[in-house]
Parts: sequence; structure tokens; C-alpha cells
Amino acid sequence: MEIEKNKKSTVLVLGAGVAGCATAYLLARKGYSVRILEGGDEPGGGVRTRWYGGHPYTFGPRVFFSKDDEVIQLLTSLIKIRQFYTRSWTYVADDGQLYHYPLFLDDLSKMPDWNSISQQLDERKNKIPRTDNFENYWLDAIGPNLYKKFIDQYSKKMWGIESNRSLTANFAWVNRGTPIRKEDTRLYGDQFQGYPDAPDGFNEFFSRTLDKIDTIFDCQISSFDPDKRTVTTT
Repeated sequence: MEIEKNKKSTVLVLGAGVAGCATAYLLARKGYSVRILEGGDEPGGGVRTRWYGGHPYTFGPRVFFSKDDEVIQLLTSLIKIRQFYTRSWTYVADDGQLYHYPLFLDDLSKMPDWNSISQQLDERKNKIPRTDNFENYWLDAIGPNLYKKFIDQYSKKMWGIESNRSLTANFAWVNRGTPIRKEDTRLYGDQFQGYPDAPDGFNEFFSRTLDKIDTIFDCQISSFDPDKRTVTTT
């Protein structure tokens, strides 16, 4: 089928998950005729909230993150979102204490080896950290004491590596470019973070986006040919 220029056409969307529902909704608002083929018997995929024994459960994620104002505005116009902030802590066994992570400046003076840490940080004030491997980056950025407390064993344990020197990358992304934070203890302070207010999570989002969309459920797709614009279902 050839799409005529400047003429609204029928669009086929495969799957009624978050992306499929949002795509269908936005296309319909622009005047397109939209049909969705969904293999399950309801929309949402792994993000749909279901109930068991009177309790809601969701296989997929329920927390919503975004830096895009247009995306945030669209979602919050469709369902009520509770904004909240994640703050994470880590236990340092040698100190017997919990500290914020990413590293927070006010915590450092509470550490038993603060004098050594302070001296190591002073020595690194004007030093640009090496980026040839993970270990050198952190040693240059925060010094050996803090590296040993927070970085060394964790990354070896979590990633199954023998040495942090085997990890190479551009480390501008580490803690969003700030090895030690001075004011904000939020884990994701640079973006919107929210959670559906309703117990059934994002279900209302799926219902509202598909309100006027032709949706066919229990429709399994065996193959599709984008060049010929054909879909084979079973």
C-alpha cells in the first residue's frame, strides 16, 4: 500500500505494551486510524498489574523515570503519579555504619579514618582522574580509603571480575559526573521519578490510551514483512 502524501493513513501497531499503547494514542491524536494486534488477552504486557489473593502484583517495572517534559506531561495527564525520590545507603562493614551512596560529603567526616580521607581528597583537588580503567578512575577521584570502602569489593562481587583494572570506559557517567555529592542525596536528582498513585499501577494508562483504538487481542503474529507491509497472524 502506498501512502499518499499529506493523507492520513491506517497504521498497524504490533503489541499493546507501554510503547504500543503510547504510539497508538499519539497517532490517533494526529488523526490516523490505528489498529493494534496484541498476543495477550489484555494490554500492558509485563507492566500490567494483576491481582492475586486481594493483592496487586506486577512482573515488570512500576517506577517511571524521565528527563523529557513532554513525556512527563503526557503521562501525568492520563494517570495520577506520585512523585518520589530514591535515596540509597550502603553498609561499610569495617566502619560498622550505613552511609549514603553515591558518596555524600557530610558523611565523610563521620568516618573513623576521616583524617586520612581528608588528606587524600586535598591531594586530589586539582587532579583530573585517569579514565584508562575503573580502578584508576576511582583512586584518582576519591583516594584509596574511600575506594576500598565503597568501590573495590562491590564491583568485583557484582560483576564477577578479578580486578577493577579490567573495566574500561569513559567514566563521565559515574554518579552522573559527581564522585562526591555536596547537597542532593537523591539517587536520581537529575530527572523526574514517579509511581502510579492507584493500586493497579499503570492499568488506567492502558485503558485510556486504547479507549478509541481498534485493538485485537489473542492475536499471535507468526511473521511480518515490512517491505511488503504485510503481517501473518495465527
